[in-house]
Amino acid sequence: MDLLNKLSLGLHVAFAWPQLLAAVAGSLLGLLTGVLHRLRPVTMMALLLPLVPMLDAGVALMLLVGVHCGARYGAAAAMLMTQPAEPGVFGVSPLAAEGQALTRQGRGAAMLRLGAVAGFVAACGGLLLIVALAPPLTELAFRFGAAEVFSLMVLGLVGSAALAGGSLVGSLGMAVLGLLLTQIGRVPQADLLQQGLGVIPLAIGLFAAGEVIINLGRAAQARRERIVPEQVAGQWPTRSDLREAWTAVLRGTLLGSMVGLLPGASTVLAAVSAYGLERRAAAGPVAGAMGPEAARHAAVQTTLLPVLTLGIPASATTALLVAAMTIKGLQAGPLLMTGQPSLFWGLIASIWIGNAVLLAVGLSLAGVWDRLLTISYRRFAVPVLLLCCFGVYLGGGEHAVYLMAVAALMGYVFHKLRTQTAPLLLGFVLGPMMEENLRRALQLADGEWSVFVSRPLSLSLLMAALLLLLLVLLPKIRSRRQTVFREEG
Repeated sequence: MDLLNKLSLGLHVAFAWPQLLAAVAGSLLGLLTGVLHRLRPVTMMALLLPLVPMLDAGVALMLLVGVHCGARYGAAAAMLMTQPAEPGVFGVSPLAAEGQALTRQGRGAAMLRLGAVAGFVAACGGLLLIVALAPPLTELAFRFGAAEVFSLMVLGLVGSAALAGGSLVGSLGMAVLGLLLTQIGRVPQADLLQQGLGVIPLAIGLFAAGEVIINLGRAAQARRERIVPEQVAGQWPTRSDLREAWTAVLRGTLLGSMVGLLPGASTVLAAVSAYGLERRAAAGPVAGAMGPEAARHAAVQTTLLPVLTLGIPASATTALLVAAMTIKGLQAGPLLMTGQPSLFWGLIASIWIGNAVLLAVGLSLAGVWDRLLTISYRRFAVPVLLLCCFGVYLGGGEHAVYLMAVAALMGYVFHKLRTQTAPLLLGFVLGPMMEENLRRALQLADGEWSVFVSRPLSLSLLMAALLLLLLVLLPKIRSRRQTVFREEG
């Protein structure tokens, strides 16, 4: 009964007009982000970050979470295009390949509608897992000491580096660089950096302005066309499609929900695992497309659980959520649920509302996504850059724009070096919290570093981080990682 009361409180908060509009707007912005090629959810969230100080905490978080969840709906539209989708931009390439094969048979819009249903079912499954696990995880988090919290953050940081594309050493180096950047502004220095770097110019520079520069180069080389140019708006899934898809959707929901809970796990891992499962089950093409689609949507919901209960982000998008909470004076983790129950449960309810809106839009507008996909990236590159400059200037003035430009240049250089930048942002966001817990743990242990290995839970978390590194270094897994994982945000 207590849980029902909490859910009722969440619905009451989420259906208030400001929060409801934020949930709907965020979900639609995320959907548009997924449909428009070369835009990622982390890019849109970075663009919205300067609005956070001006909005109510609940409104701001619901807006950002809506983008985080909504982009995965629009990503499935890649199946309508001729070129295979890149992981991290449209989703997982096996999913796109299956969808493109069905689109060539003239069934693209039907599969998009079926994907919207699969995504909604999977999102509901992921949310149910969050509701079930949030109270016990919050209770567990209160039993963590400073040493355990520090070790958990180490595991999350290592996990994010292990699940990024490119060199493992490079990804770990990005995480360390992020930690080092938090020290800027600690001592007197040049005027440009005396107030610290700031998460807003860094995030917008790396993931918005930097992405524009990178993608303009890609747009000059790539040409994307619709596979089936005829009008397909009236297509709907058949009963045969539903019979083939429902077991795959259930399998994908369960698998994706579990994978999303892993430290550093991504929706790419969930979808690729589901695709492999469907192949081993000798499923048909519809199941092969819908299983990974369900896994992606379930995972994107449950990736929020470590942030909401433990305060540990596992991706660039969840790191931006932690940054938004920090800007609003909130502490991500167990104190959010116990100290701000209306905000916590309102956020959960808003996610369900956003997914319901996306289901309705996905069913009604599936036939027009292919037209949006053919829009040239150059048409909205300049407006995105102007929004970047305006948002950063609004939040930090002229010097913040200069910092954003430096961050954009850094992002471009790292891209050329084939090094992912998501671990850098995670390190930057986690840095102050890691330092605080490290200092507190050493103070309580009279400066003895052995405290991190003498406490069983802390030792277990550090051993898990070490084991993850060793597993990734295995030749077979390393080769698979290079093929599958990309920076997703």
